[in-house]
Amino acid sequence: MNKLLDDTLINFAEKLQLPEKIINSEDLPWVPFDDRQCHFKPLRFDFTTGTWTYLFKIKPNKTLTRHRHTGGSVIGFNIQGQWRYEERN
Repeated sequence: MNKLLDDTLINFAEKLQLPEKIINSEDLPWVPFDDRQCHFKPLRFDFTTGTWTYLFKIKPNKTLTRHRHTGGSVIGFNIQGQWRYEERN
């Protein structure tokens, strides 16, 4: 099975890895994205796996425009309302 990341990159990332820190997400600002129609709060960055976890919100009746993700898969869980990608009408 192919590894997702090279050992050299993993070792480098582990040297940069900060200790886990618990924060109150209410203390974090919403970061504007997509012409201020969407916002996100970054909650966790994992340099070893290249994953990150965030909260995301879109204004009512707005569509998330086309964008790119670096790295692997994106997994989302919708808590409230509906949303869709612009290119998937």
